[in-house]
Amino acid sequence: MSIILVVDDMPIFREPLAASLQLAGYEVITAGNGIEAMEKLPLRPDLILLDIAMPQMDGLSFLRQLRQDPGTRDLPVILLSAVSDKAIVAEAVRIGVQGYLLKSRFSLKELLARVEKYVGQAAEPDQKPAAPPPSSAAAAPSAALRVLAAAAYAATQPPKTAPSAPPRHAPPDAAGASEKHRRSESPQVIAAQVQIPQLLTRDQCEHRAKTALQAKTLSGIVREVITEAASPRSDMTQIACIISRDPMLSARVLQAANSVAYATGRGMVTNMADAVRNIGCAKIRDIATTFGIFDAMPESSADGFNPIRCWQHAFAAAILCERLAAISDQTNAGTAHLVGLCHDLGEILFHTHFGSEYQQVLELESRLGKPREQLERTMLGTTHGELAMLTLQCIGLPESILRPIEAYHASISDHRDDPGERLARVLALAELAANGMLLASSGHAAVKPITRTQLRAAVGQDQPARPDSASIRSEVFSLSGLLARLPGREESKLMTALYPCGKVRVLLVRAPVFSSYDPIEAALESLAKVTVVNRLPATKADIAEYGALVVMSPTSSAPGMTGADIGRTMGMRDAGPLPVSWLVGRADAPAAPSEPQPTVWPISIAHLAEFVAAADVQQQPQASGDLSIASEAA
Repeated sequence: MSIILVVDDMPIFREPLAASLQLAGYEVITAGNGIEAMEKLPLRPDLILLDIAMPQMDGLSFLRQLRQDPGTRDLPVILLSAVSDKAIVAEAVRIGVQGYLLKSRFSLKELLARVEKYVGQAAEPDQKPAAPPPSSAAAAPSAALRVLAAAAYAATQPPKTAPSAPPRHAPPDAAGASEKHRRSESPQVIAAQVQIPQLLTRDQCEHRAKTALQAKTLSGIVREVITEAASPRSDMTQIACIISRDPMLSARVLQAANSVAYATGRGMVTNMADAVRNIGCAKIRDIATTFGIFDAMPESSADGFNPIRCWQHAFAAAILCERLAAISDQTNAGTAHLVGLCHDLGEILFHTHFGSEYQQVLELESRLGKPREQLERTMLGTTHGELAMLTLQCIGLPESILRPIEAYHASISDHRDDPGERLARVLALAELAANGMLLASSGHAAVKPITRTQLRAAVGQDQPARPDSASIRSEVFSLSGLLARLPGREESKLMTALYPCGKVRVLLVRAPVFSSYDPIEAALESLAKVTVVNRLPATKADIAEYGALVVMSPTSSAPGMTGADIGRTMGMRDAGPLPVSWLVGRADAPAAPSEPQPTVWPISIAHLAEFVAAADVQQQPQASGDLSIASEAA
């Protein structure tokens, strides 16, 4: 019997898929990420169905390791993922995959045809599986996950055949060896066994950064604008006069003032006084300082990546810092904007001038699950937070900007939730909120809920109004487009959110301890249609219109939000079990095997996007289609 390894971090997709393949006569083993998949390789699978976006070790990192081992170099792999980015698919093709199907468009029939192509026909099952109940929603053949839902039900029934023998091509002690491998190859053991290389020393890192930043200081005009902006008695006429003394800065500010994001109905802005009058002193200040900081950073090196997503995240964090700070202290808003704008310059510098070394850091982070800051210090001698401080010192930012950024990065290195300094607390909240708006440097960016206590400590309110994600994205994309001057094709790709919005309706159950200023809600609103409540539904009618459930509780034992409570809610729908993502701050009570399993935050926005995409497919029947590798990689 052929063995298929299914690697996917989403139980809503992995388990029905495995059940469908078992019903078709294949032996199936599963893994929730690349590390778990590595542990299953001693079972000698004949084919791997591989997701891309997964925690701890993603699909591409796993694939690279697979191809480096002579024993698995030729093992067939089919990508089965919600990720449709052509660059990612092209990279997978380069590493070596045999097929690619989008989760949103494949059918079970064509998947089985692909599987049969590489491993041959399945063995005939000894007995027919139990049919799903009449109320199951598995009958819609055009929606892949609806088909798989029937198999998921069958998989929950008691087994009707004897346990399968060890794999036909495995050594006699494969089962025992596999168990031994599982015990010895946990992520912690893997981390202990892998030798983490030292690529650079701290001195070498600092020397390279200083060389890149040589002569890249803020212009005198920009420094004056920053000083005036940080003053509680900021004068818009004075700021306009300062900017007007620099022709290049004036031209760029006027260009921004006439862009879609800032233009008004008052006609073309032709001078700085009109610009200040039309869009306000604060906006002129923010645009001028943004251009000044951007110009003070070195050009990207040849081995770096396009940093525009990082800049977009910085712009969003700046806007959110300013708005949050203004809630309790309007005079501090200008400083807060600069804090948000500059807080991640170290990561931008790492990506653009330490490209090859930093890629190794990110790959080991994915493989080992170790904190990125720990790997940065070991491999590069410094962290991106420390490099941010060096960057800010080199370009000459004042202490009022440096201090909160340093406190923020120190709290991350020390694994503290509270950075202590007020503006550092604002920055920590803005960082999460920007990620929640999908204005993040990558899908690996983290989100988690924010408690009312955290908000009170930072801004003096526990339920401030959450800003409109669409309007902030529009402003950020407009500004980054002006800065980057990208070719049309690349601009259209980078001036959109990381993930598209689906049609599924999601019910978000949020414990009352959390604020409505919620990055998880913001992310879900950008991915789906969301309704928020503070307790689990009590009747079938309360849940009938929703296609997915997200539950956020401080612990896994929180009253009314335990695994047993969520399990009862999942089973209330006549249309079949409800897909659920249960997010907790601490898993303090083990869930029963039949209950949903909690995920401890922070989680990546890629994780949320995958969950919503799978639920969207299950709820919305779509025409099946085959996407070949060639067409996707083109």
